[in-house]
Amino acid sequence: MAFYLQTRGRTNDYAFLGDMPSDHWWTKYREFTAFEDPTILVHSDGPTWKVCLSGIPSSRKDRVGTTIRYTLVLEGSQSEERSCSAAYESVATWLSDVANAGSQNTLQRELDSEFPEEFVEQTIIRHDSKPFGGDIANKIEKALLGLLKRPNAIEKEPSISPNNEEAGHLSWVGALEKPRPRKIFLKRVQGLLNGQVGRALIMNLVESVDEARTIVYQGLPAVVLIEDSAKELGPNILPFIEKKKIQKQTIY
Repeated sequence: MAFYLQTRGRTNDYAFLGDMPSDHWWTKYREFTAFEDPTILVHSDGPTWKVCLSGIPSSRKDRVGTTIRYTLVLEGSQSEERSCSAAYESVATWLSDVANAGSQNTLQRELDSEFPEEFVEQTIIRHDSKPFGGDIANKIEKALLGLLKRPNAIEKEPSISPNNEEAGHLSWVGALEKPRPRKIFLKRVQGLLNGQVGRALIMNLVESVDEARTIVYQGLPAVVLIEDSAKELGPNILPFIEKKKIQKQTIY
């Protein structure tokens, strides 16, 4: 499994600490999400998967008092059981933090404990130094494994199971505010990490069912959670009928 972390210092701009991913695949979603705000992107081609979690706040501030944030990027294989568990726990924790609207900051605390201000300030100045890459990855892994050791690890939502019809839908949209769509979303994430092909997406600039549908039809099957400010959705998921993909752009 590969671990990457992007953040900034008080005066230095955002950069990856240590090594950086060779493919910035998440940037394909930049017209659909502002990465400084909560975002979850999970992709799987079957054997391998990749995860991007962004908009994670830190306890640090820049020189004008703005909250400094983290972007966490993970890449791994469905054959790596511990890696899959760590990735799932990261997604589940961040989703739970987002759903609780700032009253819960579990992922922030784990990352802050491994990346205090002094360490980040010293590291970001020399982020091109190759020997630092392994140390950063080890610290990220330690933070994620810390999530797994928590008493409430893995189960982050009420005990809701998708019914057979819900589980059978390859693509759907649901309201981020509702417990059932969040639970079914995490079930799909678990499937993607264990070899299922597709995507699980939370993009903060997608505000309607039609916008979510467009993204679904531009790539592999996808489940999407949106903030349902227009009240288009109820407490359950809304399935999308599979159709020919839109040809002008393929996200994945």
